[in-house]
Amino acid sequence: VYMPLMTRDWADWYDYDSYEPNNTRAQAYGPLRSGQTLTSYIYVPDDQRDYYSMTVSMAGRITIDLIVPVCCDYDLYLYDSPTGNFVAASNYMGRGLDERIVYNVAPPGPTTYYVLVYSPYRDSSSQFPYRLTPQFPTGHRRWER
Repeated sequence: VYMPLMTRDWADWYDYDSYEPNNTRAQAYGPLRSGQTLTSYIYVPDDQRDYYSMTVSMAGRITIDLIVPVCCDYDLYLYDSPTGNFVAASNYMGRGLDERIVYNVAPPGPTTYYVLVYSPYRDSSSQFPYRLTPQFPTGHRRWER
């Protein structure tokens, strides 16, 4: 059996990113919870895309915040289907610039949305993670005193 060196290299960094494989929408990690913060990496230049999924079941506002490490330029995209084009994006040009998407939704029923953290210039870091926090309507109200 022939296993190229690249597979071994992938395995080395793969252990540090618990959400991999998530390089396609079909492999998206999730579903995410509203208010949950994920800390992850674009660990090597070949890992340009990290996809996450979340299910929105009622009308309201989706807000997604991406805290970008100072060494990297990452973009943020939101998709409303497994194969279609993005419906919202935040793609400031420059290293260390945080990204934010605000998108109003009125789904007819539970809808799976896909969030993409993308490294357009193949920036990566094994030391400095990004932080992703989605907030979206869940249908659960908090009881307040």
